[in-house]
Amino acid sequence: MLKDKQIQNAKARAKLYRLADGEGLHLEVSPPGGKLWRFRYRYGGKEKMLALGKCTEVRGREARKRAGVARQAVHECGYPAGGNQEAKQPAAAGAAQALGTRSRQGPAN
Repeated sequence: MLKDKQIQNAKARAKLYRLADGEGLHLEVSPPGGKLWRFRYRYGGKEKMLALGKCTEVRGREARKRAGVARQAVHECGYPAGGNQEAKQPAAAGAAQALGTRSRQGPAN
């Protein structure tokens, strides 16, 4: 777990770097000096990252709470946005099916 002093002392480098806080939460420090709390998780076998807020707006304790909420959402539905991806998948499947049906019919004359 990062201490407040470590967060304050994180300085910009030539390349983006991350300071691990634990359980998928980390502080990302960009070359211009911006600091962003991010949460890493896996969805559909791929690694994803969720931005939890700028370091200037979200303190470490609040970032840990937000990461806990996101972790719970990943555990329950697989995606921290509350199931938005699951809602998109049937629509995409329906669109692909409609497109497939149309392509089998041939070009419209």
